[in-house]
Amino acid sequence: MLAEQNRVLVEGVNYVKKHIQVGQSDTVVPRPAASRLTKPQFTSRTWLSWTPSTKKPTRVGYADRDRHQERQVTKQVRVRVAKKSGEEL
Repeated sequence: MLAEQNRVLVEGVNYVKKHIQVGQSDTVVPRPAASRLTKPQFTSRTWLSWTPSTKKPTRVGYADRDRHQERQVTKQVRVRVAKKSGEEL
């Protein structure tokens, strides 16, 4: 996960074919070749594979929840929430 860029690397999704010519890479390539690279995609385009309770795919949303800290101080924290079930992830 690339949090600074708000992107995620998902294996098997968003492949790009990059053509490599002889002498362009640091390893010796005897002939021109094409390699498949996985590119990052935005986090909003990804789904969780399942939620723990329903075992079904779901989207992710954000909610503000109260967290209790030491000395009975309450702090609001933003947490990830499953859209279908409403439980924290």
